[in-house]
Amino acid sequence: MKSSLWLFRMGWGFGIGVLCWFSATRSGTTPERYGNDFTVFYAAARQVWLTGNPYEIPIRAATPYLYPPLFAQLLVPLAWLPLPVAAFLWAAGNVLAAGWLWRLVQRVLPPTPTPNLMYAGWWLALGPVLLGNFLLGQVNLWIAALVTFALLADAHRQRAATGGLALAAAVSVKLSPALLIPYFVGRRAWRLLAWWAVWMVLGNALSCGALGTHRWAILHDWYREIILQGWHFDFAVASNQSLYGALLRAVRWAGVGGQLPYWPVALLGSGGLFLLGQAHCRGVGTSVYRAAAVAGAWGVLGSQLSWVAHFATLALVVAILLRCQKNHSLERMWLVAFGVCTWSSFQVVPGILRLGVEAWSLFTLVGLGATLTLVFLTEQDLPERLETTE
Repeated sequence: MKSSLWLFRMGWGFGIGVLCWFSATRSGTTPERYGNDFTVFYAAARQVWLTGNPYEIPIRAATPYLYPPLFAQLLVPLAWLPLPVAAFLWAAGNVLAAGWLWRLVQRVLPPTPTPNLMYAGWWLALGPVLLGNFLLGQVNLWIAALVTFALLADAHRQRAATGGLALAAAVSVKLSPALLIPYFVGRRAWRLLAWWAVWMVLGNALSCGALGTHRWAILHDWYREIILQGWHFDFAVASNQSLYGALLRAVRWAGVGGQLPYWPVALLGSGGLFLLGQAHCRGVGTSVYRAAAVAGAWGVLGSQLSWVAHFATLALVVAILLRCQKNHSLERMWLVAFGVCTWSSFQVVPGILRLGVEAWSLFTLVGLGATLTLVFLTEQDLPERLETTE
């Protein structure tokens, strides 16, 4: 038994090491040439170390650094290392983020006579998305884990300080988790929101101070180029699987012409999340998991831009669907549809099929369909353990 356990651990360690090595290889050896997203993060962190400005990276014209400055500043210790070593450590950190996300989601999955089957279903549905985040060196696994932690902390009315810190970290790295704030307001999660505000002010004040004497010019350029002008990016590109991107493509296919403003999508979503939070403001524990999953999904669907890899944040939605799928075939259908979409993202899949899935906004439709199904589930539709309060 001991030798089998040792071999099992050795096998997992070897597999993780190979995965991290592949990711590090894709990052390349120099920040002057794009390898994957971590190459951009590394270049930005290196510029923070050298000049204080994370946006003046060598590959800015092709692949600019789009995130707030705090993210690059936090990565400065990695910039002291050679790029391949830093990329390997970043990939190992992504393994930890995936493990943390899994531990959080395990609280949502109910105990069953065959739990391994349910666990395998979760990994099967999300596996390609998780693997894509590893190989592309992205930060979405950390965002998904931080958001999930904040949502579950609120669901149990516990750990307000650390829940607020997790939400502040997610918003400070990537702005789209801020879409969840109306949900927490509706839930009357005042302690968590207060801590979120404290951490946001503290972290970003320190970040702003570290930018040096040209801080306001740097922040103004970032706000103008990234927020106001959307870095001159065409959000209708097929790879953008957000609801906004899908609507843009639909408008163009219909030949209506013109630009579709983003604010109505964000406003409607905010109102819906506020009402959802209000409807569950007195719920605690498992009774709130469904609402938390819907709120987390909006952070992907309601964003202005969502790549396929961003759908790792639907980890909570997949877990709730697994809880409910024995009761209704509709939940099973969405699980299968989501799995088909994620597995289509593998490079071994013929390009015409892979690109067709994105061009027809199937990720968007499946994510939205699964989310709306959770919204309109009745109490009679839910498993017994999902109805209870704690």
